[in-house]
Amino acid sequence: MFLSSKENEKNLDLGIKFSLFAYTALVVGLALGISILFSSGKGIYGDMNPNIIYGFIFIFGFITQLIFGQMYKIIPFLIWFHYYSSKVGLSKVPLLKDLLNNSLTKTQYYLTNSALFIILVGLILGIGEVLLGGLILYLGGALLFSYNIVSIYVKKDSNGN
Repeated sequence: MFLSSKENEKNLDLGIKFSLFAYTALVVGLALGISILFSSGKGIYGDMNPNIIYGFIFIFGFITQLIFGQMYKIIPFLIWFHYYSSKVGLSKVPLLKDLLNNSLTKTQYYLTNSALFIILVGLILGIGEVLLGGLILYLGGALLFSYNIVSIYVKKDSNGN
C-alpha cells in the first residue's frame, strides 16, 4: 500500500530532486550562517572567509538548484499547454515527460551537484585548480540545462506544431 523510501525516490522526477537538493543546501547554508554568526573572529575557520562559502551555498546550492528544478516543471507545462492542450482528444499529444530528455536532465543533475561539492572542496582547501575544475563542471551542467530547455521548444516544432 505504501511505497518504501527507495520506491518513492525512484518515482520522484528530477525537477523535484533538484528542489529537494536545493532545500537541503538551504538547511546546510543556514547552519553555516548560524555558526558564522556565533563564532568570534577566525575561530574554527582559520584563514578561510566563511562568508564566501555561505554565499556560494546559498546562491548556487539553494537558489540556482531550485530554479533548475522549478524550470523543469514549469517550462514543459507551458509549452505543452500552449501547443497541445487544444488538441487533446482530437489527436495524439505527447505527455509532459516526453518533452524533456530525461537522460540529459539526469546527467545535468549529477554534474551540477557533484560540481558544487568539488567547488566547495576547492574553496575550503584554497586549491585554485580544484575550484576551477568544479566551476568548469558546473558550467557544463548549466549548458546542458540550457540545451535541454531549448530542446523542448525545438521538439515542439519538429512535431509540426
